[in-house]
Amino acid sequence: MSSLMPSLDILYILTWWLAIGFVTLSFIPTAAILFSKFVDKGYIFAKVIGILVLSYLVFIGGYLKIVPFTFPAVLGILVILAGLNYLVFRKRSLKFNKQDLRFFIIEELLFLAVLVFWSYVRAHQPAIEGLEKLMDYGFVRTMLASGTFPPQDMWLATIVKPEIGEVIPENISGFYINYYYFGQLVAAVLTRLSMLPSAVTYNLLIATLASFTFVCSFSLGINLFYIKIRSCSLKQLLVVGILSGLLVTFAGNLHTIYAFTEGYPLGDTLPLAPWQLTWDFNPDNYWYPNATRFIPFTIHEFPAYSFIVSDLHGHVNNIPFVMLILASLLRILQIRPHRVWAWAGGFGFLLAVFYMTNAWDLLIYGALTVATLFIISLKKIKSFLVAVLILAISFMVFSHPFRTNFRPISSSLGINCGYEAASVFIKGKAFNNAENTRQISFGPFTAEAGKCQISKPWMHMILWGFFYFGVLGYLRFILRFKDLMKSPVDKFMLLIIVLSIGLLWAPEIIYIRDIYPAHFRANTMFKLGYQAYMMLSLVVGYTIVKLIFNFKHRLSKTIYTAILLLMTFVVLIYPLFGINSYYNGLTNYKELYGLGWLMERYPEDYNGVIWLDMRADKLCAAAAGKCPVVLEAVGDSYTTYARVSSNTGLPTVLGWPVHEWLWRGSYDEAGKRRTEVETMYTSKDLAEVKRLLERYAVEYVFVGQLEREAYPKMIESNFDQLGNVVYSSGDTRIYQLK
Repeated sequence: MSSLMPSLDILYILTWWLAIGFVTLSFIPTAAILFSKFVDKGYIFAKVIGILVLSYLVFIGGYLKIVPFTFPAVLGILVILAGLNYLVFRKRSLKFNKQDLRFFIIEELLFLAVLVFWSYVRAHQPAIEGLEKLMDYGFVRTMLASGTFPPQDMWLATIVKPEIGEVIPENISGFYINYYYFGQLVAAVLTRLSMLPSAVTYNLLIATLASFTFVCSFSLGINLFYIKIRSCSLKQLLVVGILSGLLVTFAGNLHTIYAFTEGYPLGDTLPLAPWQLTWDFNPDNYWYPNATRFIPFTIHEFPAYSFIVSDLHGHVNNIPFVMLILASLLRILQIRPHRVWAWAGGFGFLLAVFYMTNAWDLLIYGALTVATLFIISLKKIKSFLVAVLILAISFMVFSHPFRTNFRPISSSLGINCGYEAASVFIKGKAFNNAENTRQISFGPFTAEAGKCQISKPWMHMILWGFFYFGVLGYLRFILRFKDLMKSPVDKFMLLIIVLSIGLLWAPEIIYIRDIYPAHFRANTMFKLGYQAYMMLSLVVGYTIVKLIFNFKHRLSKTIYTAILLLMTFVVLIYPLFGINSYYNGLTNYKELYGLGWLMERYPEDYNGVIWLDMRADKLCAAAAGKCPVVLEAVGDSYTTYARVSSNTGLPTVLGWPVHEWLWRGSYDEAGKRRTEVETMYTSKDLAEVKRLLERYAVEYVFVGQLEREAYPKMIESNFDQLGNVVYSSGDTRIYQLK
């Protein structure tokens, strides 16, 4: 195929951009007031605030059952918000000068450029398949189909006919999505507003998140420089902004140094250090995911990798909101202590959204927010206490609708190597709990036998050495402690440096417990390190530009700057390897439609899925949001199974079992249902098949290629007796039960 972007994809991008543009115009007054001290008046954050407020109001309207999730309703909410902003604009007599308009245009052009660029990249491998994509897209489709909140769990249909005396456990009662879905809600809201196909908007939102990451980082970079050096030139601001955007959005880590070696062998053995290998530039042998799986049994992802693999997952969805809270914290460092409380309610709202989008970020940025409020209010402790109280109340109020139907996946902390350390003090004696597994518990902390992993220092430095070196330069050559109390930028920098370094080392000490035995600290290192990566990238970008534009020759400073620039080159070449590998060198343009993989691999199943999808909205609306249940085959997580429920939003009896295990805290329900689904497809006992179908109120039975592969002993005649064929294409059939 041609690598040129077809006119239909160009139309999709422009429609999407204009829809977001309407949101932007509606919220420029709000952003200009909040970020009045910023050189760009917070223009890019008008987009973020607008999307955030619009999506939350849609959520509340659906939760209270007072606003339908339709295009007219979403547009109506936005028009009302635009009117309120216009009144604020008139009342405050806001005016924008030529410099303001110049930055508005620059940031809008950058936003559009990255949107077009990453849409073009995604169109070379647009499949909504692999890793977490089916889950993420399933959330979007579920919300679009049902239009109700909290959304149904598309992979765990409600039990409508329990057995006599059966008690359904609380953790599965209601069968709502027990995960962080606000980011996917944003995708659904923008899909409604733009009126584009969701299989296209999935990829457009990935490109939009890349755009937000780049331009929000650009804005933070230029404002850090502007607030510190008021007399800086436009050239300096553009350089620091673009470098900040590149580092946060598209850079990797020092692992790319392996591209200049013969490479280390893959397998169960530990990676070799670069100095143990022969130096030889061999880019074809460099495997880009290794930069995120370098320390054994851990994950250390960063935004560039996220955008390459393109999962619409919580840590990526929350990036624009993370950038918003960082900008807001920088802004309040410029205000007087007695006015801190006025911002506290807004921070509580943001933290509530963090909890709904990626709960890990609540812990991280909640701590950063409280620390910032404390620094501002050192001489006004009463103001600090009032602000924290308002923050807590605001968080509880705004997160309440989500928390009502959500059960935390994990609520305990593990101590890395804690059991081994305790054994030394108690002379090797082992403690037994009720399940006869060795562990020591005290409060929320648990030390488990065998849970002991320590990162090798040289591996840690390969991953984070670039940032440590950048921080060292900031502390040595830029920071002047005598000016610290007067400089909001230096306060901000020190706060995020201390927090980030703490995040990088925390997984060496503690981890949040989950269901993964060998990879017990992987999620903790992943989610903490991800945020440290973005914050430290801002520090390094600022440091580099400050050194270049304020360069005074001194041997130590010259050597340091040269090494830092060399490191910058090494991390910035990462996307060349990732894009070339994942997107096949951008040689085969496939368009933005994300279900082409299903059409190519399972053409008859694809036709059946589309047939159901075209009717999903009406079927759900006819049942007041309670979508009809579809029976489909069950397969392992991260496979192409659950492709019917994920691509239509219609619930099935069981989707990916391990995901339900994670969300519900137990495999009992998933394990039982897996057997029941097989029984429904293969049992000779028609009465038992009918009983199970009625137990979950199954209305449609999907019989396609994957069902025939999963259940070779399928008795399809059962469905002929219990229902009628309402769709047939080749060997794929959909039965509607009587």
